[in-house]
Amino acid sequence: MSDDPHTQPPHGLLATLIDVLVEMAQAHVALARAELARVLRRIGAGLVLFALAVALALAALNLLAGAAVSLLIAQGLEPGWAALVVAAMMGLSAAVAALVGLRVLRPAKLVPYRRTPPDSRSRPS
Repeated sequence: MSDDPHTQPPHGLLATLIDVLVEMAQAHVALARAELARVLRRIGAGLVLFALAVALALAALNLLAGAAVSLLIAQGLEPGWAALVVAAMMGLSAAVAALVGLRVLRPAKLVPYRRTPPDSRSRPS
């Protein structure tokens, strides 16, 4: 048989069409897999960088707290009281951040707000 569609019988055209559709579906699946693999690699790299940032931020906060305690000791405060003051301030800051974060994540705040259109409101007669 020739590849000319004008000379092929109808069942040959149908077989060719099915072959083309199968190849196209396989190409789409391969493309989707490649895109998914690329996205997953990017997500993995982003998570590693985020974990590194968190570790560095915690180390920086530890050094900052130590420097604040040293500063208070240099100002004449006893070491125990200086550490207590710094810990209390950091705890208060953490509590405020947690409360604000919980308020933002409240389920009622996450639900989309829907207003009725102005023309559908009932009007007094």
